[in-house]
Amino acid sequence: MNLKLSIFFITLLFSIATFADTEYIYSSIDSNISQPTFTKNSEPRELWGLSEEEWERYQQIITLSPWSVWEHNATPLSLLAFYSDNQDERRRYARRQAELDQWREAAVILWEQLYDQERLEVNKEFKAALQNQAEHKSISSLSNSDQVLVFIDLDQCEQACKATSNQIFSSEATAHLYFMGRPDRQKIFQWASQMEIPVERVKQKNITLNTEKGEARRYGVNPESLSETQGVRTFFRHITGVKEIL
Repeated sequence: MNLKLSIFFITLLFSIATFADTEYIYSSIDSNISQPTFTKNSEPRELWGLSEEEWERYQQIITLSPWSVWEHNATPLSLLAFYSDNQDERRRYARRQAELDQWREAAVILWEQLYDQERLEVNKEFKAALQNQAEHKSISSLSNSDQVLVFIDLDQCEQACKATSNQIFSSEATAHLYFMGRPDRQKIFQWASQMEIPVERVKQKNITLNTEKGEARRYGVNPESLSETQGVRTFFRHITGVKEIL
């Protein structure tokens, strides 16, 4: 953490520590800053640092005043300040609002730092997966410890599609077939019969027949990509993830 941000956090922590006569509940978001947070017993007024009397006045304002019919994003602190005739009281509300806004800004900064770190990791893993796609094993080398995900469009499944499917069925790998376009069960079973899929392997769930219900999105499979591959897209699942093999 750079010096400027460290000074910011120390200053913020000091300002919150001087937030007198409030009933805030604190929890740590890192070692340098505290935040007001919810608990199952929290009351809304506590999160704004308001007394019961102040919260009751706020409720009257949003119920009975012109503000009750205006579209607005004013906070309880803002509304109490707007309807206060006491300058010291208005300043006290302004101080509370400023400290809350400062905490919110700090929380966003911390979140963005964490996000940036994780985004770099995700990008690194994604690039590694793309690199590995060129180094995967082929369908012909599948073993009984492998699993294959096959996305099929029966309306486009012609010679190449059937050849790929047969090659998978002739291996000992577990194959999960996902049929695109929500075909009816009869059409799926008819196709499976034509492909001479062993019924015993289906019963043992070594080969599963499934209508696709969103699984394809994870692998970027859509009707256009299926058209490019003549009705079939196949993915080989390693222990560490899924890699395309076509």
